[in-house]
Amino acid sequence: MRRGQHHRALAWLIAGGLGVAAVTVLSALFLPSDSLWHAVAAPEEDGTWQFTTIDGRDVGSIGYNVHIRWGEVVAGHDGCNNWGVDGGDVIDNSDRIITIDLQECSPGPLDEAYWLLTQPTATMRREGEQLILHDEPHRGQLRRAAER
Repeated sequence: MRRGQHHRALAWLIAGGLGVAAVTVLSALFLPSDSLWHAVAAPEEDGTWQFTTIDGRDVGSIGYNVHIRWGEVVAGHDGCNNWGVDGGDVIDNSDRIITIDLQECSPGPLDEAYWLLTQPTATMRREGEQLILHDEPHRGQLRRAAER
């Protein structure tokens, strides 16, 4: 390798390293902690999903939804209140700590089923464009919520 070629290769290597460093610094400054990695490697289930049915009953008008992050249900709307898992904290008995709005609402006939389907014990799978949450004896069908 001639002397000029060596310097050119070294310059490209340094420029590439500086480019990677710039992207890393900018993403750390302007994006939430794992947004860049999440954008690249997130499971296809991640995002907000609207319940269409629970146990075969149409619940589209109730407004049940969940938000999934890294393949786990972390937030949602139970038809009355918004809620979210509080930073991954866990109570001594392994229950999640949940932060929730506290509006007083009449209980719906499928509220209990909704809450059971949001628990970590529920299984999650894709069926085409739908997401299925299942926790015996309940089954929920969901569609991806429209982007706002």
